[in-house]
Amino acid sequence: MIECRCNNSKNKPKEIPQHKWVVEGEIYHITFIYNMVNQAGILGCTISEISLDDLEPYNCYNLARFSFTHDNFLKLLELAKDCAEFNDLGENELEELFHRELVEV
Repeated sequence: MIECRCNNSKNKPKEIPQHKWVVEGEIYHITFIYNMVNQAGILGCTISEISLDDLEPYNCYNLARFSFTHDNFLKLLELAKDCAEFNDLGENELEELFHRELVEV
């Protein structure tokens, strides 16, 4: 699990109850990363603190909602490489997405 801080809780889909939504400024832990192909390749993630399993099609959060320390950003890249085998995404494509979608703090 990779520690992160929510930096954007805006634009909650109305289908997601408030108790299943992230809170800006709170600490969360990333458990898996997805390439959301149906949403133009946006990176998505699941967090250990809140399950969205029962809210299809909202099964993950946009990874760009979270910020990471430098060390945790490096751990996140490693986690993403592990997850990439499930997402049919190569390592170079994954790193390109990260640099485009995420800002390290």
